[in-house]
Amino acid sequence: QIEEDLGENRELGISDLLDALGRAIEEVGYDEVYDDLLTSEPPEGCDPQHETDFDPARPWGGRSPRLAEKGINPLGRRYSPGGNGHINIIPGDQKIACTPLAVTLVNSRARFRRFRFDSDHEDDRAAQWRRWVFNCMKAHLVNCAGTVRAMVVVLDHWDAREFEHEHAAELTAWRRRGVRFYFQLVTRRRSLSPFWVNLK
Repeated sequence: QIEEDLGENRELGISDLLDALGRAIEEVGYDEVYDDLLTSEPPEGCDPQHETDFDPARPWGGRSPRLAEKGINPLGRRYSPGGNGHINIIPGDQKIACTPLAVTLVNSRARFRRFRFDSDHEDDRAAQWRRWVFNCMKAHLVNCAGTVRAMVVVLDHWDAREFEHEHAAELTAWRRRGVRFYFQLVTRRRSLSPFWVNLK
């Protein structure tokens, strides 16, 4: 199992991607990296309770080149414009081909302007946003079943109870089907570290 994980890591360039992402976050902060990678919003009228209203993944090539102009490539050389790699970024709104590697970005401070919340309380809104992004990721796993082999999940907030209650069972099922998850936690908005999530 360990040899399989290492082989897939090398084949997909996951370590290089995580190193580049960590350096970018350390240099400019998670919020700027997040904004650089996710520049699009759901189409107007999209109901966040119905994730199938738009495709939850977007292509790397469609982003703004703001950080690239500074010489910062958050996803590394392979998955940057001009590289030979292709990657899905979640969430997003463009219909694209599935790729073996995908990245899900959860930013509790981010909001799509047209996102409709069920609560006015900030903590409830943050939880609802996280739930929606995870649902986008799970929809992507269904839409790209058989192609996606690895999912990098970057979070700036971790609630073990929330995860166990809402997402653990489904992600465990995907892990048993061969999808590998690489969870990364952002702390102090400037540091990225791997952390272990027990998908039984």
